[in-house]
Amino acid sequence: MERLCVICGSRDRIEEHHTKPRKLGGKKTILLCNKCHLDIENVKVAISIMKKERKVSIKRFRQIIDSFEDLGLVN
Repeated sequence: MERLCVICGSRDRIEEHHTKPRKLGGKKTILLCNKCHLDIENVKVAISIMKKERKVSIKRFRQIIDSFEDLGLVN
């Protein structure tokens, strides 16, 4: 089975991304290239900051999280 990034389809620098943090018992992983993996981590940090600072409406925040859930990136 070929290892491809589930977001962009790249074959380069494939990594496993836990859909739920390991420290919270996450075992399920998806394959991401290094670039997409970093992009997702950066977006998750940005969302956290924006939520704390209330710079994103709750509705928009929910839309972002729903899109992450559709990709299986959060539970």
